[in-house]
Amino acid sequence: MSDFAHFRRVAKEHGLAAALIKTLARASRKRVLIEGLDEDFPRPPPRRDLSMPTQDDAKLWHLGYGGRWKHVLPLPNEQMMLHIGAASVDNFFFVADAWAQLLTRYVGPGSHVVDVGCGCGRTARMLVNNPHVMRFTGFDVFAPYVDWCNRFFGEIHGDRFRFHHLDVRTERYNPAGTLTCETARFPAADGDVDLIYAASLFTHLYPDDARAYVREMHRVLKVGGLAMVSFHDRPLAGERFSGTEHRADYETAYFAGLLTEAGFDMVEDIGDVCGQHTLVLRKV
Repeated sequence: MSDFAHFRRVAKEHGLAAALIKTLARASRKRVLIEGLDEDFPRPPPRRDLSMPTQDDAKLWHLGYGGRWKHVLPLPNEQMMLHIGAASVDNFFFVADAWAQLLTRYVGPGSHVVDVGCGCGRTARMLVNNPHVMRFTGFDVFAPYVDWCNRFFGEIHGDRFRFHHLDVRTERYNPAGTLTCETARFPAADGDVDLIYAASLFTHLYPDDARAYVREMHRVLKVGGLAMVSFHDRPLAGERFSGTEHRADYETAYFAGLLTEAGFDMVEDIGDVCGQHTLVLRKV
């Protein structure tokens, strides 16, 4: 097509200004993209839906992962991943792998492992092939996460991996819940657990609720059993605690004191893991 014919076509369809820009760019052997004219004009990513996942999401999986493959645990859909803080599949796997590597250091043969605030099974999926995990119990206050885990983990690993809904009332995640953190009981018997972990749980709990959960962690652990927990450690200046259910921050010594009061000894202060201060403790 001649430059003149190209000019006439663009002018007719998109206006004189666009035609001039395109013709001059063509004459100088450059390509200039114009919004509304060029299909490959760069566009901002679509706005993410920040609403909470629903029971419909509990039936779905991430289509970009390739659909459903026999003997392969699918990924939760994008909506579920987004609401556990994973804005991408890369982030979902990155955090899961980091926590699984840490936990594997402490998982002994025949272990019962408990995940406090399991979400949609991000860390759990990295433990399904660990031969030392004899039993795995996960629970969460948000029912669609639990339903997703029971459906998809249950299809392949239901003999070892079980998930429970703990109907604790929280303004953000379960406003109609019937229990408080004080009255809730974890789905495990006294002294039945070898390793318990809470990845990004205390990052959403007020101090009294944190104390109640720490007591329950101590109750279900065997003597000598281990707990791995993370928390945000940047409260407002001069405060031991600040924040909301969206983000709770503790002064490090204050948070460690909550654990000591409940009967835990420090095993290791790991420091930062995926943006959260992480501790390993032992029941005494």
